Amino acid sequence: MRKILPAFLLCALTWQFTVPAASQVIISEFMADNTHSLADEDGSYEDWVEIYNAGSKPVNLGGWYLTDNANELTKWRFPGTNLNASGFLVVFASAKQRDMPGAALHTNFKLSATGEYLALVQPDGVTIATEFAPTFPRQVPDVSFGFGVETSRTTLITTNAPVQVLIPTDDSLGASWTLPDFNDSSWLRGTNGVGYDTGVVDPLESSYSGQVLESQPVAYWRLSETNGTVAVNSGTLGVTANGTYHNGVTIGAAGPRPPQFSRFEPDNTAAQFDGVDDFVGGPGGLLDNRSAFTMAGWIRPTGAQASRTGLFGQNDAIEFGFINGTTIELWTPVGQIDTAYPFADNEWHHIVAVGTGQALALYYDGNLAADSPGSVSSYGASGFNFNIGGGGVFDATDNPFLGQIDEVAVWDRALTADEIARLLQSGSATPVDYGPDIVTDVRTKMQTVNSSAFIRIPFAVANPADIAQLTLRLKYDDGFVAWLNGQEIARKNAPDALAWNSTATARHPDNLAVQFEDFDLSLFSSLLQVGTNVLAIQGLNIDATNTDFLIRAELLTTSVGKIGAQARYFLTPTPGALNSAGAADLGPLIINVGHTPDMPSDDQDLLVTARVLPTFHALSNVTLHYRVMFNAEAPVAMNDSGANGDVTAGDGIWSAIIPAGASTNGQMIRYYLSATDAQNNSSRWPLFPDPVDSEQYLGTVVSDPDIQSLLPVVQLFVENAVASGTFGGTRCSLFYLGEFYDNVLISLHGQSSSGWPKKSYNLDFNSDHRFQYRANGPRVKDIKFLSNYSDKAKVRNSLAYEMIAAAGSAGHFAFHIRLQRNARFFSIADLLEDGDDRWLERLGRDPDGALYKMYNDMSSAGGNEKKTRKNEDFSDLQTLIDNLDESRPLTNRVVYACDHIDLPQTVSYFVAMALISDQDHGHKNYYLYRDTPGSGQWAIFPWDVDLSWGRNWLDAQGYFTDTLFQNNVLNFYNPAEQGKPSNRLYDLIFNHPDFRRMYLRRLRTVMDQILQPPGTATNSLRIEARIREMLDQMDPPVFGTSDADRDYAAWPKWGNQNQMRPEAQR
Repeated sequence: MRKILPAFLLCALTWQFTVPAASQVIISEFMADNTHSLADEDGSYEDWVEIYNAGSKPVNLGGWYLTDNANELTKWRFPGTNLNASGFLVVFASAKQRDMPGAALHTNFKLSATGEYLALVQPDGVTIATEFAPTFPRQVPDVSFGFGVETSRTTLITTNAPVQVLIPTDDSLGASWTLPDFNDSSWLRGTNGVGYDTGVVDPLESSYSGQVLESQPVAYWRLSETNGTVAVNSGTLGVTANGTYHNGVTIGAAGPRPPQFSRFEPDNTAAQFDGVDDFVGGPGGLLDNRSAFTMAGWIRPTGAQASRTGLFGQNDAIEFGFINGTTIELWTPVGQIDTAYPFADNEWHHIVAVGTGQALALYYDGNLAADSPGSVSSYGASGFNFNIGGGGVFDATDNPFLGQIDEVAVWDRALTADEIARLLQSGSATPVDYGPDIVTDVRTKMQTVNSSAFIRIPFAVANPADIAQLTLRLKYDDGFVAWLNGQEIARKNAPDALAWNSTATARHPDNLAVQFEDFDLSLFSSLLQVGTNVLAIQGLNIDATNTDFLIRAELLTTSVGKIGAQARYFLTPTPGALNSAGAADLGPLIINVGHTPDMPSDDQDLLVTARVLPTFHALSNVTLHYRVMFNAEAPVAMNDSGANGDVTAGDGIWSAIIPAGASTNGQMIRYYLSATDAQNNSSRWPLFPDPVDSEQYLGTVVSDPDIQSLLPVVQLFVENAVASGTFGGTRCSLFYLGEFYDNVLISLHGQSSSGWPKKSYNLDFNSDHRFQYRANGPRVKDIKFLSNYSDKAKVRNSLAYEMIAAAGSAGHFAFHIRLQRNARFFSIADLLEDGDDRWLERLGRDPDGALYKMYNDMSSAGGNEKKTRKNEDFSDLQTLIDNLDESRPLTNRVVYACDHIDLPQTVSYFVAMALISDQDHGHKNYYLYRDTPGSGQWAIFPWDVDLSWGRNWLDAQGYFTDTLFQNNVLNFYNPAEQGKPSNRLYDLIFNHPDFRRMYLRRLRTVMDQILQPPGTATNSLRIEARIREMLDQMDPPVFGTSDADRDYAAWPKWGNQNQMRPEAQR
């Protein structure tokens, strides 16, 4: 029999998001979780509050207040600040307490994304102008909340408006022609849409190089030289970014050519690199501090590529090339992406690397090959040179490429997928048709005569005071300057010193020229006058002989109607502008969404409820959209009628039922809600504002009585299981500790372990729902599911990190889990936290310190991964390395270490590594952390401890040996087993007597306390007891088939093929 449980109480509070009817000044919008939407004057992303003057007169805000405490209404006081009618003021809620008139304002409090009180208070300290009480609802990263504004738009200049046109032949008019009372009766009379189109393709716009140049790269090396050592830059940086051919690069070799590559010249040439030491050296710091970038080029490998082969990029900033012989890697200090290179040798292919600020992406021949999300403000800096074909791309030097490279370009923005595809359009370029936009053809008057055209467009305004926003929309080829009643208001691709025959300073690509571009002219709305006004435009062509030209304008006004009575979310925040502009999603407000029971059994219906409130217009309908596993969505109408699962009619809480028969044991149920008002405005929850960094669904899992386990159970659901085992990854959902996480990125983890049959995985959680690994514990950004395939005992990772902590060293948390995938047993894995700022905070370290994940032996700062302070270079790490250089006198190094190294943690690290018998570090596999804001001292932390407790890496055998080593050396360097390079920090600690004594004394203490002396009673041995506890969790004697049994049966065997308990007992 099916059961329906009663609805749970959503909220005992009455939500009040109010604007008193008489209030002229209001809080119109705020953001309580700002990660990258609006930066303050310090470059940091602080919460913000927008104040709006909805009245018709200016208001001095001096003496008004903002507060986040209903019992302290005068918490932060505005300085004297005039706010014009229809004007906006953004105040940062940053706790920085800045109240200088005329400067950026900062409150003395921050906002809580989980919800809190917020109010704007009038100067009497009592009267509330706007109030969000008792708290505003949960906020989502980079989504704002506030009151929508109903607006109306009027088109002052339409696309068929009358115009007057003159192609000037001298400078006799000066600027007089831009004034409203100028007599233009002798000019050509026509209709809006001025230009000409010869139908001929401009060679510079049709060739590959022409398309690249149109897109305005900062650097573009065609590599078409046939002599000399200079690789000419054709990008906007000019000669300052010229490159240099080094070590005998072969130039003049045949590059991509027709007929296969029809957009290239028949004699196009490319550079050829010998795979030994050839490279093209470019400018230093080209990719430093880029918030977005694109790199593109043509490559033709002619043989096997060595690992870490550079194509083009900048060491320690943005690195790009073959990380191994078959895999392309795009690496930045803040994220990377790896994908297979699927093409044969001796073939030309176009390859593009893009960083948007929200994701990294790789394209092969115009098609997306892989992408990886990650929101960043900067892709780092290093100061190294940008190099092509070697000379240092992944490292400070070398990384030589074997083959040919051609047409390397770099942009300081992210090209769109369409722009990348346009570069590669096959065949002769098809001209863009300007015909539909040209009504007044000026070809006979303009082409070969002048590159400039004067255009006047009169229009009428009845009441300028009603206009809150003024927008110029323009289609233009190639540039323009615009005036309103004689005052310049906008320009693009125009020279600073404008003349009657000026040319555009840059091309505006034809495909963009026929699209309207919007220019906000609201600051110039005061220039409007009652009656006739004139918009004057000087259109600029790239030259007088160009094959086409276009100017077509629209002028729009926005007037404010009523302000919405109910606050709502805005997926497109608009700080300093009308909330309706760019945020047309003014549907109902959906809050307090939930379901009961939390985890239904197979025979229970799932009741979904939500509070839904109208904003501007009455509610029309509310719909629940649900899906089971990966099946299609099923819509169900929700109701507030007091029936069909709804408790109370008309209380604003809407309900719907997902029937028990729709799912079965262990299956995932996901859902979202949509609501529509009487004017067909709609909204949804979850908001899902960012497809790569937000949840698409809420959900739960039907309980599965067949799961018998003493381990924490993680239920993972992934539609494309194959893609989850790639570095590019895919999206998944998971359920853990009664909490559902959706649209989580899962990808392959590891280097050596990436080829194992039982793989490790990275999980990157969305910023709107971080992962909680224990009840009431902190939330983390990322976790890992580590494979124990190389450890038949399955205890080493988690046991190692527990004992590292017991030895007094900082380290990760790690524990065993039972992992279900798509409602079936998958594996026993170790759940491990990621090394990032939240980890540092958990350790009691300053999260603003510099954290490096080290992939080398401290021989150089390059080649390592920066985990925090990613907008800075690696100079602090290089300073540490330089000061520990063994060519410096020992006394100098000792003094430096005493002043700049956290010796207690460093000694504890080495003691912990000795305790767990881990030898696989020093050459890599450790973190370095600097307390940058505080002491400035460096500390060393462990990572990658699976080769521990007697398991060693052997150069001859790698992971897979059954030997348990009992004679590991205390300085971790045994050349008979592993030929790894020495580490200057390790050498200093072990070779200097004072530091060595610190280490040995602490090791003696830890051995006595944790390893325990010989003769200790067996039942008192700490490590052994913990191993037995772990074994009993994975293999409880009371279960017929345990998790350990299932894991052993699920995966291939190696070596002695021992099961878990016999292996642990060895």
